Formats: sequence, structure tokens, C-alpha cells
Amino acid sequence: MNLKHIFLIPSLLLCGVTQQAFANGCTPNAPSTRHTLMKAYAGTIKVSGNVEKYQKIAEFNFQHNATGVPYVAECSDDATIYAYAGQGSPTERGASSIGDIDGQPAFVLPNSYAGGENHYAYVLIDNLTGRPYGDRGNPSELRVNEGDNQDSKMRPRQATVIIYANIDNPTKAVQLGNVTLGGLLPGPPGNPFGSGVTYMFDSGNIAAAEASCEIENANNLTIDLPRAPLSALNRIGTTSSRTKGELKIQCTGDMRAHLSLNLSNNQVQTDDDGDESVIKNSQEGREFAKGIGFVSSTEDGKRLINRKSVFLKNLDKGETKVPIYAEYYRYGDEVSAGKVEASANFIMEFK
Repeated sequence: MNLKHIFLIPSLLLCGVTQQAFANGCTPNAPSTRHTLMKAYAGTIKVSGNVEKYQKIAEFNFQHNATGVPYVAECSDDATIYAYAGQGSPTERGASSIGDIDGQPAFVLPNSYAGGENHYAYVLIDNLTGRPYGDRGNPSELRVNEGDNQDSKMRPRQATVIIYANIDNPTKAVQLGNVTLGGLLPGPPGNPFGSGVTYMFDSGNIAAAEASCEIENANNLTIDLPRAPLSALNRIGTTSSRTKGELKIQCTGDMRAHLSLNLSNNQVQTDDDGDESVIKNSQEGREFAKGIGFVSSTEDGKRLINRKSVFLKNLDKGETKVPIYAEYYRYGDEVSAGKVEASANFIMEFK
């Protein structure tokens, strides 16, 4: 009888949970507690006036999400953690670098692209050390137990976001709610561990900037008229020696300029049309002429009138040079030769 040898081969099933540790000395928590949020609450940011490229627009601190976990990893003493600007949750993608602003690495603010340009940029700063967050390829290396954190647990850290204009006079409206700005990671960027601290805006927006204008030489426009003979002003209402001055106006968008005189009653005289457009001589008698003043006008010849707005010119974005003309005007029955000097205040409106 043939005997068959029956071999019993026992099987052993081993079950367990592993955790990923990194050479820098940090071990992320279990999946449910290895990620948390730090949020900034921006409200509405209003941009106005003449804004220059790299000018600071706003600054916010982050707050730990109330429902977030207190720490995301267990680390050894002096373990390295990594701070960098990025997007996603937790920051799977690096942010687009634009170089440095104020000596700090700066990045394109998400949703700010319009008209072929990124209108805004941002910088992230670690509040404990003052160090900026780096980019994905070159993150900032921080120590886990710096400042008040002495127990080697990787906790959310206070940080600041600074928003800058990335072009002159940005106009793009930007929604900031749920926009991710950067992350603090227990391992070098690129490791697929899904853990860390994400820094993001909870809410807020940048309002579309309204166009505005600024007169660059508002306080020093001087128009010097040449000498003129009294014979050129032989009756009331005659003018002579029309001379051009120039206002330099810088605008952040397309505008319409209106201009009026702003004179007291003793500075102004009515012209032959009954409008208060004549700027009287500052003095009369002795070396000053009598009965002669000035009128000023736009490029197309419209006289400027006291406290009555006159359309001046359409203004484009950027600098526009706007000519203003002045000429002698006879307003008196009796005249005498001499100096003619006057100063006048103007009111310019941009619409």
C-alpha cells in the first residue's frame, strides 16, 4: 500500500499599521490627524490712488482653524520642517515665483491674472524667526522646537502674508476665499505623505480699483507771458499774447478731466460775455498796470470760469500732458502800462 505523505503548510497572516518617518526626524500622525489649516480673514481690500509696482497693499496674520488638530507629526529634537509657498491642500503644487520683493521671495497671487499680467504678488513670513517661505525647489528650513514650542511636536506656526502690487496701478478684482498660499511640511516637498499645515485665505477679496488721477505739477504751474504794447489792448474785451502752459497728469485708467477757477470775489472780473473768467491784476498803480488782467483757456479755446466746470480733456491711463493757455485781457475803461501778475487756484475734477 502506497503511503502518501501529506504535508500541512501553515499560513500566517500578519496585519498592522505602518507610519512613514523621514530622515529629518519627523513621523506624521495617523491619516486623520496629520493635516490642519491656518486661515487668514481678509475682508475687502480696496486699492486706490496711484499705486506703484511692488507697493505693499495689505498684510494679514493667520489663525489656527478652531476644529484643527493641535499637531500633525512627532519629531525629534531640533528636527527640520519645511516652509514653502504653494497651492493645493496640502500644497501639492509650488507657487509661481516672481523673484524678490523687499528682499523676500515673492509669488504670484492666485486669480490675479488679467490682460496678460499678474496684478498681485505675495510673500509669506514665519513669525517666530522672521524668515520668508521659500519656493518648492528651495524651501525654508525651520526647526520644530523654536520659540514657545519646546516639545518637538510639529504644531501650526504663526505666519504673515503680505500682498503687493505686481504692476503699476493694478485693477484686477480678486476673490481670496479658499485661496491656498503655502504649507509647512514635516518632510521635503514632493514626498507623498499628505501631511502638514496649510496656510490659506478663508475669505476676502481685492475690490477692482477705481481709476484715479494725480496732477504731478499742481503746485508750480507758471505761465510767463511776453511783453505786450497797450495798443494791442485798445478796448474792453480785447486779448493779447496767448501763451501755453502744461499740466502733467498721471492716471490709473481712462478718465475725463474738468477744470474750473476757484477765485474770491476781489480776484475775479466778468468778461464781455458776462462770465467770471477774468483774473484781475494782483495790484494796480505805481509799477503795476491798471485795467488789465488775464484769462485762461483750454486747448480748444474754452475759457475757464470761476466756480463753473469746463470739460478739459479725455485722459488715458498713464501720463497725459494737458495744455493750459493764458493771455492778457483788458477789463477796465482806463488802462496804464506796468506789471501784470496774478495767481489763481483751480479745481480739477476727474470723472
